[in-house]
Formats: sequence, structure tokens, C-alpha cells
Amino acid sequence: AHTLQQIVMRASACELTPHRARAQRGEGDCPICLSALGGGVRKKALLSCSHMFHAQCVESFERFALARGDAAPSCPCCRSSYCKKEF
Repeated sequence: AHTLQQIVMRASACELTPHRARAQRGEGDCPICLSALGGGVRKKALLSCSHMFHAQCVESFERFALARGDAAPSCPCCRSSYCKKEF
């Protein structure tokens, strides 16, 4: 169970207006773990909806979605289906 503060923080991490530009620059925070995306240490995943995550975080999210019976995982931020590019 998440606290209200965690839910609000995740929702703000998924704000839609500047996410594409920040994602292209590798800035901002991962909406799943709330850690910085910057730096070159961790692999990142850019979804076709332009939301960016740490690759390991989105892989965990995908495993969870499949375990709960989802036919195909959707973006944790906007719930759209996606293709994923890792770098």
C-alpha cells in the first residue's frame, strides 16, 4: 500500500507537458522509483508514448502487470500501449 504522498509524487513525476523534452535530455526522475534518470550508470527505457523510466524499473512493472493477468502491460503514466527502446 502506498501513502498519499507517494501517490501524489508519482502523479507529478508523470506530468505531461515537458516530459518529452526532459526524456530526450535524460533529465527528471523515473516515475516508478522516483530516482534521478540522469547520469549514465543505469540503462533507461523510452516508451513510444515518450515516457522514460529506468529499464530495470519498467521491466519489473511489466512482470507485475503480466503476473496480475494483464494481456499486455501499459505505460505506468498514461496507460497507453507501447513499444520500448532501451539505451
